[in-house]
Amino acid sequence: ETARLNLRAEWSFEVQGLPVPSEIELDRLEANSAGALFVQRARQADVNLTLAPQDLSAIMRICQLVEGSPLGLELAASWVRMMSVQEIVHEMERSVDFLTTAARDMPPRHRSMRAVFDHSWNLLSDAERRVMMRLSMFRGGFTREAAEHVADASLFDLSALVHKSLLRHTEGLVGRYDFHELIRQYAVVCLQEHP
Repeated sequence: ETARLNLRAEWSFEVQGLPVPSEIELDRLEANSAGALFVQRARQADVNLTLAPQDLSAIMRICQLVEGSPLGLELAASWVRMMSVQEIVHEMERSVDFLTTAARDMPPRHRSMRAVFDHSWNLLSDAERRVMMRLSMFRGGFTREAAEHVADASLFDLSALVHKSLLRHTEGLVGRYDFHELIRQYAVVCLQEHP
């Protein structure tokens, strides 16, 4: 959990994922840190892995879906033994529960993206969970006014979720918010499980 402590002396610095490529070439794939980490972990999972030019857009999409998250990239790469990179993308777009591993040397909290999100979710109040579930309907971000109208979210609710690193206040766009796509998917699942 990366929640702020709300102390006057506190400095906050937003930690983001690795840079996500906007385009990649096969011979320069490893020049991008997100692409390089995915390929490195994929080759570790399958030493015979060979990549073709048609795999590039799928690798780029994987990097985008996890927004450069090293854990997300490692979890996605672990599936190359059983699936093509295109199939991995398809499964990632379908469910946040896909990103999981059976690796015994990883802490249980990092064996799946769901486990990571469960930990953060359990630290929220019931009211914050309700707001997150309602906000999950928005793809691509939303305005403060839309959040208030659709999710009954106050400015204080939005601020609390930003401070807990579950929402982002979009830079340069006043009153606009978004969240990591995998967090949105998780909140959608929670909404379906607890309407």
